[in-house]
Amino acid sequence: MINYDFNKRIADKSLDIIKRRRNIFLSILMLFLLAILFLLILTTDIFDIREITVSGNEKLSYNNIVDLSGVIIGQNIFEVDKRQVERSLEANPYIVVDSIKRRLPAELVINITERQEALMIEVADGYALVDQEGVYLQHVERKGQWMLPIVIGMGDMVFDIGDNISSGSNKGKALVKLYAALKEWGMLSNITHIDIQSEYDIIVMTDWGMQIRMGDSQDLDTKMAWIQAALKDLADKGQTKPEGVLDVAYASQAIYTPYYK
Repeated sequence: MINYDFNKRIADKSLDIIKRRRNIFLSILMLFLLAILFLLILTTDIFDIREITVSGNEKLSYNNIVDLSGVIIGQNIFEVDKRQVERSLEANPYIVVDSIKRRLPAELVINITERQEALMIEVADGYALVDQEGVYLQHVERKGQWMLPIVIGMGDMVFDIGDNISSGSNKGKALVKLYAALKEWGMLSNITHIDIQSEYDIIVMTDWGMQIRMGDSQDLDTKMAWIQAALKDLADKGQTKPEGVLDVAYASQAIYTPYYK
């Protein structure tokens, strides 16, 4: 015979009903409290921005960056669309946004990195200044105070400020790779020109009058090692600033030919 406890079943059902009602009450209470909190956030001035902090800027002024951000003092800190602020700031090609943070209750912190001019590309009406990643920063009519390597052989390319010259351009990609290698091997300070009329026959010119034939942009670390070894060998022979042609195009040897031969 099976004994069935109807009283226990009724008690269990009553307990379940109580639990459900309690959960419903707690959910409604939580929603009510969240609604009150939301209204407080939007209506009270506790969360109105009273300070905008900017870090990482060197050339660009604080006011310039704040103006570009579109954020204003007195704006509710939770109304700030951080993605929109980032897009607004990076409309200036010099700015890379690292982070935008809310420091409650009333401070917005903007951390940026400024792109630095690395190369001057010779174009028909002046020079295009680009950074080490190939981002076109600005156009200048004259070399002026810029002490940067001049790139020739890319004047037929068309790009706008903010474009990356390496996007869709073999010459641009080769130039960015070459710049990185020259920087890594500590040679940039001695480079005056880079001739990239052909991405397969790149010529680097030094400030003491040497032409370095790089070939293409492949095996650059090997080619740089050959250049360093050749320059050391020449220096050991008393030629600290040799004028001539140093050919490392094949990445398997360095061939030096002085101009007077």
